[in-house]
Amino acid sequence: MDGLERRRRLRSPGPDLARRISAADLRMRRSPRALEDRWAELPVWSGVQAALDAIEGRTKLAVVTNCSRRLGALAAGRLKTRWDCIVTAEDAGFYKPDPRPYRRALDLLQVAPEDAAFVAGSGYDLFGTAAVGLRTYWHNRVGLPRPDGAPPADVEASDVAGLVPWLQKSSLQDTARRSTGEGQSC
Repeated sequence: MDGLERRRRLRSPGPDLARRISAADLRMRRSPRALEDRWAELPVWSGVQAALDAIEGRTKLAVVTNCSRRLGALAAGRLKTRWDCIVTAEDAGFYKPDPRPYRRALDLLQVAPEDAAFVAGSGYDLFGTAAVGLRTYWHNRVGLPRPDGAPPADVEASDVAGLVPWLQKSSLQDTARRSTGEGQSC
């Protein structure tokens, strides 16, 4: 095979490559639909339901997600929790970590950022929660590095075992600060 023949084959990859590309494209287009179809089968992260059970009724609870309304409702429905609100990117008009989805949840809950906490499933949430002033517990289940430029979480843990004690400790510290006037301006 001479150089001209090789160049022609490179420019014209043949039906096998075209068939493989077409099959890969079809799989990629089907993948989101397949994920969506099996959304209800995704397992709930270990310890999350128990942590929510421990705080439900003692505080307002919300979901802030980059999902659509439909998938956000399906995801929230996987837990046996009464949510006070579910804010999706579709509702907020912006994707996290833009501060607006977090602010929308706070507005709907009628809670000030300093009186709330956020449990993040992604290190990128740290940008948005810091911009809003939310204390953040980063449930970093797989040990990912913090994204470049992201502020540190108040707590970073591979599980939610420390979440309820952290919330209780934070709540007691906030109550003590308010009763002594610490952190208040005249």
